[in-house]
Amino acid sequence: MDLFCFIECAKQSRSPEVLFNLLVSCSSEQGFSQVAYGTLTDAEPTRRPEYLPAAVTVNFPSAWCERNAERRYNAIDPVVRRTTMQSAPFLWDQLAHKHQLQPGEMRVLNEAKEAGLKHGVTVPLFGPFGQLSVASFASRFDDVDPEYRLSRLNALA
Repeated sequence: MDLFCFIECAKQSRSPEVLFNLLVSCSSEQGFSQVAYGTLTDAEPTRRPEYLPAAVTVNFPSAWCERNAERRYNAIDPVVRRTTMQSAPFLWDQLAHKHQLQPGEMRVLNEAKEAGLKHGVTVPLFGPFGQLSVASFASRFDDVDPEYRLSRLNALA
């Protein structure tokens, strides 16, 4: 599906679930079938009726999600931590090269790869009232080229 078709279909979506499934379908065409969307801001501003409530929607492997929650990896996950410091999309594969990661951060990245999240792209999304959300796309394939797909996934996010 080309980007313009995606936009038209997204405008017709009647629920967040339908929109998320459309996003997964389109990113899967790029080799990134695992998608996570979530809001990273802690405090929610006064809500206006036209804005949807904060959401977290993930289709990452359930075993990984359970392990992540049990071990509270969000506190040390370098993808989550770097999203709050980035204004542009970034590749998970480049985190260790661009930042001096702590052993716990490296453990999270390595365990994510073992769980099938082998390559990833994260896109910070800035919303109203200072809200920060994130869309992350992961691939279970060893041979996918996230750098080649970066602009397409950024546009989808």
